[in-house]
Amino acid sequence: MQRLRWDKADLPRYYNLSYQYLADITVPDWLLVGSNDKEHAHSFISRFYCGTVAALSCASQCSVPVAKQNFLKFWWDEQCQVLKDEST
Repeated sequence: MQRLRWDKADLPRYYNLSYQYLADITVPDWLLVGSNDKEHAHSFISRFYCGTVAALSCASQCSVPVAKQNFLKFWWDEQCQVLKDEST
């Protein structure tokens, strides 16, 4: 299993890519005015959700490195890193 390494991510690139990808998704605005067409509403909501997830996933694949789940030491946390940095 792999983990996203958000601590090593290129966050400006992620923000830009996610903005670009999310801007391409059609928002089903007509659902806000109250429609009785539940079958089409479910379909549009599902497509909107899947498009949003896909956009964020694509942005992360391009800008966030991944590592194996057990790659990092489970006991190493931010406090350990601070102590290590102060010791040098």
